[in-house]
Amino acid sequence: MRSSRHNTGGLFSLLRPALAFLSLFAIVVMGSVRVAAWPPTVQPASDAPQAPPMEGIRLATTTVTPSISPTLTPTPSPAPGCTPAWEEVDSPNPDSEDNFLFGIAAISANDMWAVGRYQINPSRTLTLHWDGNQWKQAPSPNTGTANLLSGVAGVSRNDVWAVGYYSSPGVEATLVEHWDGASWSIVPSPNVGPGSILSKVAAVSANDVWAVGRYTEV
Repeated sequence: MRSSRHNTGGLFSLLRPALAFLSLFAIVVMGSVRVAAWPPTVQPASDAPQAPPMEGIRLATTTVTPSISPTLTPTPSPAPGCTPAWEEVDSPNPDSEDNFLFGIAAISANDMWAVGRYQINPSRTLTLHWDGNQWKQAPSPNTGTANLLSGVAGVSRNDVWAVGYYSSPGVEATLVEHWDGASWSIVPSPNVGPGSILSKVAAVSANDVWAVGRYTEV
């Protein structure tokens, strides 16, 4: 038994240098594989088609020139010879010296009213009407000592309003007159104080008319 163990150990002693050489060779081979595998380098295949070099190659280019259409500028035709201008229209003057108009209302081209006053001592209401051809004075009532109309508005040919004031010694009061298509008449109107005056009027409809002015407190 001792002789058998001794022979086995001698066999391993003989094989130890060969095993050591194989181990070293495996380590070197494995190490060389690891070194060669990092970083990876890809080499193109020798038979793969290669792109030709850019030198000596002229690239074809196309130049596009946009076409410009002519712009047509319209030339306006000359307007007929009609120059707008103010012109004076004759109107009646009841007094030889003192005639004033303060308000006007146009119901249509053939139906207009202008109001004011004429004469000084005492002043009287003045109402003028335009019928499409000429201005004519229409009689209008007066009350008190002096009278003046300063505003006028119309709803229709038969429904026109005029406002102003009249005065008596120490008193100024509102004055409202209405045209019914045939004549002017005085319509009663309130007075807030002793110095109540109406200056303008607006007619929204036959049942909706506004007049404004001022009054003096006692």
